[in-house]
Amino acid sequence: DIMITIVFFLRVKNKNHPQKLFVDGVFELETSFLNKDHQTVFYIHGFTELKESKSAIAIRKAFLEHGSYNLIVVDWSTLGAAPWYKSAVVNVRRVAKYLAKFLNFLFKSEVPLEHIHLVGFSLGAEVAGFTGKEFTERKLPRITGLDPAFPLFMYGNKKGHLTSTDAEFVDIIHTDGGIFGFERPLGHVDFYPNGGRPFQPGCSFKELEEKKKTQ
Repeated sequence: DIMITIVFFLRVKNKNHPQKLFVDGVFELETSFLNKDHQTVFYIHGFTELKESKSAIAIRKAFLEHGSYNLIVVDWSTLGAAPWYKSAVVNVRRVAKYLAKFLNFLFKSEVPLEHIHLVGFSLGAEVAGFTGKEFTERKLPRITGLDPAFPLFMYGNKKGHLTSTDAEFVDIIHTDGGIFGFERPLGHVDFYPNGGRPFQPGCSFKELEEKKKTQ
């Protein structure tokens, strides 16, 4: 059941515990900490990650420690688990369709669409792109792609991966271009820290192996 395998966890400033939200879950939404006057940011994690992975924690801190946001982590870890990358790629569209359904529920519940911002990492960035394609009420205002996944997406046209047509504004950050992430521009604005190529400072194979040994 897709409802069991995809969970939306809401976090807001100064609250220690997340709250679960559901498609058509009116009671859960109305009794949650979600403030309709604040921007609602969705974070969609990547392949093999969990809702409490380092990337999710970093994004949560980046937003909640610097402003008042509704931060919703899209936990699709069951559908994006290792070592089944090909299966995870297939599941990207399933997750996107369900997320678009959830966005439609929020829209009908008077959460302003202009306050919605999707942020996705790796396969999560592709989920964000397909969500923009699936959402038909209006065009989503903003999608941020963090190293949109390259393997098995590299030969697709604009309908086959995250692109600038998926939202009113699409910004991309490239740090692993040509290996796990796209190197070519995909958004309205594309950023290439340190040239956008591997390896970024602190991210050599040797250093990654050392980190694995100490974890």
